[in-house]
Amino acid sequence: MSITIQQTVFQPVPTGKYPARITAVEEAVGQFGAQVKILFELPPDENGEPRAITGWAAKKFSNKSKLFEWTLAALGPFDRSYAFNSDDLIGKKVMLVVTEREGEKGVMNVITSILPYPKPQPVQTPPLNW
Repeated sequence: MSITIQQTVFQPVPTGKYPARITAVEEAVGQFGAQVKILFELPPDENGEPRAITGWAAKKFSNKSKLFEWTLAALGPFDRSYAFNSDDLIGKKVMLVVTEREGEKGVMNVITSILPYPKPQPVQTPPLNW
């Protein structure tokens, strides 16, 4: 029996700031040991094709860790008793700051930082001056 796998082509997103939604959080072992792998869904490209970026953070949750910073951006402030729970992140919106970097296998995306998703601003009605 043969195996058929469709070819996909990686297209890096241009350097910039993007709204994103967290769709998955998994444990993984990377080149630097125990990691947390987070999948971010971006808005579709100009052709309507779906886009996603994967972010990696060490499996450490302290006020100096990347995972802590990313969780803070997704959830907002939490108290010292909060223990990281990956389920809390699923579906949360954030703003990703992404750069393109040249690697061994060509251009790749790197998440430079994650910012809180902007809160909607109330519409201001100008005063009526009669």
